[in-house]
Amino acid sequence: MTIYGAAIGEETEQSGAVFGGVSAKGMANNNVVKIVGSTTTYQNVMGGLSTGASANGNKVTLSGTNSIGTNIYGGDGQTGASNNELILEDNSTIGVESNTEIGYAAGRYTHTGDVLSNKLTVEGGTMNYAIGGYTETGGNAESNELTITSGTVYVEAAGGTTLGTGNASGNQATVSNATIGTETQAGTVYGGHAAKGSADNNVVKLTDTTTYDNVVGGNSWEASASGNKVTILGTSSIGTHVFGGVGKTGAAENTVIIGGSTQIGGAVIGAQAEAGDAERNTVFIQGGTIAEDVVGGDALDGNANDNAVIVTGGTINGDIIGGISNPDSSSGNTIIIAGGTINGDIIGGYGAADGSIIGNTVDILGGTFGEDASLYGGLFTGTDYGTIEGNTLNFAAEGITVKNLANFQNINFYIDKDTETDSALLTVTNVSYISEASVHTFAENTEEIKAGGAITLLSAPKGIQAESTEINGTIIDSNYLSRHTSIENDGNNLILNVSDDDELFLNPDTKLFAETRAAGLALIGNGSDAAAVQGFEAAKVAYGEETGGFAPYASIGGFNLRHETGSYVDTNGMAANLGFARQYERDGYVDTLMPFFEYGRSDYTSHLDDGARGDGDQHYTGGGILYRRDSDDGLH
Repeated sequence: MTIYGAAIGEETEQSGAVFGGVSAKGMANNNVVKIVGSTTTYQNVMGGLSTGASANGNKVTLSGTNSIGTNIYGGDGQTGASNNELILEDNSTIGVESNTEIGYAAGRYTHTGDVLSNKLTVEGGTMNYAIGGYTETGGNAESNELTITSGTVYVEAAGGTTLGTGNASGNQATVSNATIGTETQAGTVYGGHAAKGSADNNVVKLTDTTTYDNVVGGNSWEASASGNKVTILGTSSIGTHVFGGVGKTGAAENTVIIGGSTQIGGAVIGAQAEAGDAERNTVFIQGGTIAEDVVGGDALDGNANDNAVIVTGGTINGDIIGGISNPDSSSGNTIIIAGGTINGDIIGGYGAADGSIIGNTVDILGGTFGEDASLYGGLFTGTDYGTIEGNTLNFAAEGITVKNLANFQNINFYIDKDTETDSALLTVTNVSYISEASVHTFAENTEEIKAGGAITLLSAPKGIQAESTEINGTIIDSNYLSRHTSIENDGNNLILNVSDDDELFLNPDTKLFAETRAAGLALIGNGSDAAAVQGFEAAKVAYGEETGGFAPYASIGGFNLRHETGSYVDTNGMAANLGFARQYERDGYVDTLMPFFEYGRSDYTSHLDDGARGDGDQHYTGGGILYRRDSDDGLH
């Protein structure tokens, strides 16, 4: 069906719909509607409508300056819809801005079934909703696509939406040169949006676009959100917050990338979980300006573990936090600062007073820090502290000044041949708290560090609190070569003094590498014994129970060994043999033939006298043929 510049229906009667094909009980498939010019309809436009079955493969194209009274769909099916397409060219109007009950543009709409692989392309015009695939009371929204290259969407733009019990997965919203919302009407962008099901692996890509509300890769009101991704580039402006994923029961492995000269009016959060864990989410800030915080993972009632924030450019006016938990664990989060301007605090893990903040890492490789910026391994809400341990600061920059330094249990400074000696690597304007921390210094190449020099690692004019602090003055490089150095703490400065001699020495803990080989040889040796001794005995017994031919056999054994190497290595393992055996009795001797398959594994722990320890595991698989001759005189 093709319509040129017509009026369909009457305004007073609110009638006048356009259908490419209609079916009451059967399917509505492969119908086409084209509307060209200045056409006005007072109700819906649909490529195919089925009130009792599905609608598939339908297509609607709208070009010119048309006015659609209510909604426009590529297809509308009662039980499902797939591979429908809606294309909006030029500058048409869908619905009325003031009435958010209408104004839907969707590649596919269904009441109870799945919406699969539907497409909506918007090249201009206005509408309240732009959705690739939409299902109302049930079914999944999967692999639907929304592409906007111009125009205005007042309420919501989404790749796929399900308001029933189904999942939203694999949907994508790509938006450029568009406006989502107005100053009086918040406009949100979703890759995938699910009311009761999960939202997984959805994607949002925004370029040169303005939104007045949130941008969310995948959103689930009642379930989890995982594997979603948001990328915002160009001159985009986001009114409030950006989330990779938002889920009620959990949010994992979501990603946010911010670049260009993007302006974010709120926070950037890798993922947020309302009543579950936020884990393994990642935020990349490559450019732009963020007004509020940047957070890897935010768990409102759960754990925030193994999230990451990586900053290489842009300006962040709020705090940078690896993970936020309440009331549980915020652990294993990572923050890497390699560029950009940081005006707030950098906090590895943030949590409630009765929780734990363990094993978070902050890497400072560069960047510009504002006068209020601080470095914390972790922080708790309120004045009471829970468990905070194992948090690490890796500092590989120079000339950085921060307000506060606290709650790191490991502090590592990295220097190279170009490190300046006339200024501190890190300056703290308030008191620096490094009590109960372990301080180490590393170099890329120890041979290039100038002998007889002095480098100020940390300077704090108001004092350094270093009670029970372990300061290791030996500098180590990536080849485990060390130089004679010492670290002096004069109360306000940590100063690395390099000896006048050029003597280098190998770190003695490298002996652990050789002990790993000893453990491997022990495993192989026990594997040989298992085949030649235990395997052979099991094969003889098995063959004795057979009347002729090859007899199957199996053997398995374990071992617990200690190898003295100046220090020692403990090995625990097992070895198994499976094969066939046959014996040939001759005059004066017996020949045994054993083709076999073998498998073994072991766990080892190596210990040095200075307390250093190495742990690992090994395994082998293989096969072979054992041939043995036993003489009557006992020789074999």
